[in-house]
Amino acid sequence: MVISVPATGQDADLLRRALAGEVAAQSELGYLYISGDGGRPNPMLAFSWLTQAARQGDAPAQYNLAVMHALGQGTAQNMSEAARWHRAAATQGHAEAQYSLGQLYDRGTGLERDHAEAARWFRRAADQGHAAAQNDLAVMYKYGYGVRQDYQEALRLFRTAADQGLAGGQFNLGVMYRNGTGIDRDFAQAAHWYRQAAQQGHPSAQYQLAILLVSGNGVDADYAEAALWFRNAAIQGSADAQYELGLMHGHGAGVPQNLERAYMWLDLAGQGASNARRGRTLRTRDEFATQMSSEQLTRARQAVQVCLNSAYRDC
Repeated sequence: MVISVPATGQDADLLRRALAGEVAAQSELGYLYISGDGGRPNPMLAFSWLTQAARQGDAPAQYNLAVMHALGQGTAQNMSEAARWHRAAATQGHAEAQYSLGQLYDRGTGLERDHAEAARWFRRAADQGHAAAQNDLAVMYKYGYGVRQDYQEALRLFRTAADQGLAGGQFNLGVMYRNGTGIDRDFAQAAHWYRQAAQQGHPSAQYQLAILLVSGNGVDADYAEAALWFRNAAIQGSADAQYELGLMHGHGAGVPQNLERAYMWLDLAGQGASNARRGRTLRTRDEFATQMSSEQLTRARQAVQVCLNSAYRDC
């Protein structure tokens, strides 16, 4: 959720106008208190001013008040109230509120879960150019959640979001090309869109791009670049990327062979892997361990702890 910024600027007499009941001034003052623009944030005062403006029908204030209820800022967390104020702003055409209301319906948070209602609100925000709403609505068309399944509409919406630079839309468009869903399979296009998202830090896109670089599908095979993308995803906690990076270190593919690094990444992957993959991951780790000295194993296990304790900053 993103706090909505009112269009008006700060005036010297802002407080006077807010006290006089001017809704735009109340809305702006509430925003300033929650953002801390020009001073320290004060969630309690922000909540008070936004409530006054929201009750007078100001859509940005209604949206910002919904966010405060959802996050528990200046008030106790209350998702039902968050939904109520999101709806108030959404019905006035506030795109971010429409998207947020769609998310609440999609998750069943603060109101009864309803995919059809989620799709309806995503559509209203998407029609206003909201990239995240376009992406989420595309997912619903891809799988037939709340709407009739329609791969062509999913593709159109993913592409629209991707063209706006949304990493999730770029990744999902890459997946459609990679799998040939609603379109001819095209590994080159998949790699293109994965790369766009990967460069924005999207871990699944980084992982999938690395897979294509290893296989040479759609791009020239490049183990060294694949290792870089696996690492980028691995330090964001991707167990699949950690596993592949461990293999590359163990075999010296794209990186110098380093059994300690191999053990470290495979151990980390085993801790985050699904139940279905954990056994395979730890068996692979233990196979490399048979080639290591006790000193190497000690250093590798220490490296695991350093990596975890630093939240993957020192891996």
